Amino acid sequence: MARIDVSNIKKWIEIAERSGYRVKVFCKEVNVCQRQLQRYTQEAFGRSPQDWLDEQRLIAAPEILRRYCSAKVASSELGFKQVSHFSREFKRYYGISPRAFIAEIEATARSKKTRIALPQLTSVRLFITTYLRSKNLRWKDLAMWSLPPNLPGENSPKKPRGNHAKTIAS
Repeated sequence: MARIDVSNIKKWIEIAERSGYRVKVFCKEVNVCQRQLQRYTQEAFGRSPQDWLDEQRLIAAPEILRRYCSAKVASSELGFKQVSHFSREFKRYYGISPRAFIAEIEATARSKKTRIALPQLTSVRLFITTYLRSKNLRWKDLAMWSLPPNLPGENSPKKPRGNHAKTIAS
């Protein structure tokens, strides 16, 4: 098998993301067996392939949390099967829970009076949840929303229709 470039870390990280942080898929991407990948990662990073991949996905986690403000979405994006496992690993690595991390991001955004930039989201529910969080609202608050008073139909006087309008007007 051909030797892969162990010095190109950027390429390795791209392949790790594409492979979903899975060793077997990573091996197929770089066209080496697991044992050879183990030799390469030991040489380049001083650890096993899975340890390195786990670290890479935890390094990517804060950016995904900033983007989506959701531990559930972040855990899914990073290939964790359980949100609880993601939360536990995130807290072990960073010393803070994903929920606390998101709260800090939102507090910083509020203190700077900046808008949280919303990415293009595929899920409408995720979009609405992210928007509601940015406004400190919950789903149940949606039921209380009504049309603004300046829109027709809400507070505008009702005009009579048809023949009845002529009799009232005259």
